[in-house]
Amino acid sequence: MNISAATVVDLVASGLERTPLHTDSGLAFVYVGDVEKAGVIVMEDRFPEVGPMKRMPGSDVWLAETEIDPDGSIEYKLNITQNGKSRIVLDPSNPEKSSAPFGSNSVAIGSEYSPPVWLLEAPAAPGEIKAFPVESKIWGRLKDHQIYVSAGSDGAGELPLLILHDGPEFLQYAGLARCLDWLVGKRRIPPLMVLLHQPHMRNEEYVGNPLHDAHLFEEVLPAVRSTYEFGQLYAGGASLGGVASLTLSYRTPGVFTGLMLQSGSFVRELGGRYRRGPVLRPVARLLPDVLDHPDRLPERLVFSCGTYDGLVEDHRQLVPRLAESRPGVTYREINAGHHWRCWRDALESDLSTLFLPA
Repeated sequence: MNISAATVVDLVASGLERTPLHTDSGLAFVYVGDVEKAGVIVMEDRFPEVGPMKRMPGSDVWLAETEIDPDGSIEYKLNITQNGKSRIVLDPSNPEKSSAPFGSNSVAIGSEYSPPVWLLEAPAAPGEIKAFPVESKIWGRLKDHQIYVSAGSDGAGELPLLILHDGPEFLQYAGLARCLDWLVGKRRIPPLMVLLHQPHMRNEEYVGNPLHDAHLFEEVLPAVRSTYEFGQLYAGGASLGGVASLTLSYRTPGVFTGLMLQSGSFVRELGGRYRRGPVLRPVARLLPDVLDHPDRLPERLVFSCGTYDGLVEDHRQLVPRLAESRPGVTYREINAGHHWRCWRDALESDLSTLFLPA
């Protein structure tokens, strides 16, 4: 251990308020309670499993240690067994929590981790976010999209338009509007519009469904053009949203100027170590065609992925292949997993690169 049991017990006795603790090489998870067992469940695919917590002699203090990259971040929960029953809980002494559609996790960060600068600085002039519902004959329902128009856009002429898959979740869980406001205010990106696409059946819509393409090109974009002027077209998203963006562009060569693809589910085989299920079968079928015809994609392809994400291995194979013929390919890895915090932390770099002048 990098931290002694006596030190931890003393810290707890003196009123330890925040865990995990930083050690010379990583983190020390601490739980205090008269229980039978305690453990740490890390949510990241490729992060080393943390062993069982050990009870410190003569105390109710439990401890487990792990290494982490100095700038890394992980999401986790504790597994507590009491009276023969196990329960999975947030770390009660860690105030840092994630926010996600399927519930929160506790968040642990390395000793040198820094949040994005746009979260720390005073907010810039806010863009306008409006509801943009589209009555879809293709889907047979009302589609509850939204649209973001950055501050300073009046009189700017045709604005670039980014179709962002899972856009409302980017707003809620990744701080998208604040990041866009900051980037526009700093003139890192031009004034722009973002169509915040809201799926209803994400696993059906985002894996190469031609109805998704038809809805966008036959219903959504005409509705946008009836109200706003837009010029160059971009697409982006995370996870399956990355798949939807790549597929959309591949099927309409020459239409998109660039793609932002965060932790895209670009798998070529099902099953395996990370239990890739049949929902990804259309992706596995599509990728060989994409690699055979990369010229159908725009030159500017902005990839990012977490090093603790099982999909990083797929990115390390796919990106170099595409870079052979697409000179605008960029790729960045972040020491994080497959979650909104990773995508939030990559936004500044990814959006800035996406909208670099040609």
